[in-house]
Amino acid sequence: MRLSTQVIVIANQKGGPGKTTICAHLAYEATKKGKVCIIDVDPQKSLLGWFKDRPTSDITCYAVEYTEILEAVEEIQTLGEYDYLFVDTAGSHTLTISSLLLKASLVIIPCQASKLDVKAARTTAHMLDDHKIPFCFVLNRIRPQDKRDAEGAETTLSHLGKVLTSRVAYRNVYMHSMGLGIVAAEREPSSPAVLEIKSLWSEIETYLNRLVKHG
Repeated sequence: MRLSTQVIVIANQKGGPGKTTICAHLAYEATKKGKVCIIDVDPQKSLLGWFKDRPTSDITCYAVEYTEILEAVEEIQTLGEYDYLFVDTAGSHTLTISSLLLKASLVIIPCQASKLDVKAARTTAHMLDDHKIPFCFVLNRIRPQDKRDAEGAETTLSHLGKVLTSRVAYRNVYMHSMGLGIVAAEREPSSPAVLEIKSLWSEIETYLNRLVKHG
């Protein structure tokens, strides 16, 4: 039995910041370090659809209703079969999933560079901070023309919590790969997206280890 299952929740009150794509790509990277399970709590079940199309069996996936999510997470933690558990949430059920967030080793808040996205991320961050739940922001779907807005978003978010230095650009390969049940590294191994995700996961893993070390 493993000592502990790291529970990584992808959350943001606003829909559309790329939570499912981030979740799938991070889960793939995590398989290089341990056994991975993903839970899809979003009613749209996009992550489940990605998993069903997946040509390999390197990840375990469960689709769970919001009313059952806490029980499911606790059961997986008790079994101790997985090193990492990623949970993909919807954008409008933050209060419903507050009990889930209390189980999180880390909450990742994907955020695009727009003011609306930053505002929604701020709301999510305040709730997490009130409950002393570790979280960090990742700037996602950043286009070249978004550079100034991205810098502004990073400055604003940095006053609320940790902003990961690794950013994820807006790239077609992310969308195309998700539709095939794979990730960018499997579709285009030479794409800059591969290094983006590797860098992002490395930074998250380092942060997780630091959180564990300091209790």
